[in-house]
This record gives sequence, C-alpha cells and structure tokens, in this order.
Amino acid sequence: MGGLRFFEHALTHAISGSGLAELQRIIRAWFASDLPALTVIYREKLAEFPELFGPLITQRNREWIDTARPMIADRTTTLFVVSALHTVGPDSFIERLESEGFSLTKIS
Repeated sequence: MGGLRFFEHALTHAISGSGLAELQRIIRAWFASDLPALTVIYREKLAEFPELFGPLITQRNREWIDTARPMIADRTTTLFVVSALHTVGPDSFIERLESEGFSLTKIS
C-alpha cells in the first residue's frame, strides 16, 4: 500500500509541477551543504511515507556499512556516492560510519 501511495504522490507532483520544486529544494540544500534543511526534508518524507523510508533509506544505510567497513579499514581510496537524504538523520550513512568509530571530515 505504501508503494502505491508514494507512486500516486510522485505522479501528482510530476503533473502539477510541484515535484520539480521539491527536487530543487533538495538540490539547493545539498549544494549549500545545508544539513539542517536536508534533515527537515528527510523528516517530512519519513513522516509521510514511513513504510518506504525504512527499506529505501534506513535499511540501505545499514547494509552499506558492511561494504564500507573493510574499504575504510584497509585504507582503500574510495568514493561513496549516496543521495542527499542518506546523509542526514539518526540512521544516516554518516551517523552509522561514525558509530562504527570512523572519523569523518567534511569536504566542501
């Protein structure tokens, strides 16, 4: 049911043009490194579609740690590319890395 509701939401936003504005809002926050704004967007989407954000965001972040851990531990030069909403919130990819004891440095 959650997937169908999200699909309907996406179609409605695409048809009305508000989907583009929503995407631009995320992109602006991402390029500005505005983590508080991204956190607000993440919380809005999580509240609106909790059944999708578990598998799409939170579960992916958990699974990626198993892949990232050995790459970081053996100092393999690696670029992790994740979407903006994977970088904020209590279960973010960044929070999970830090909880594993890795020290991260933001580069802008």
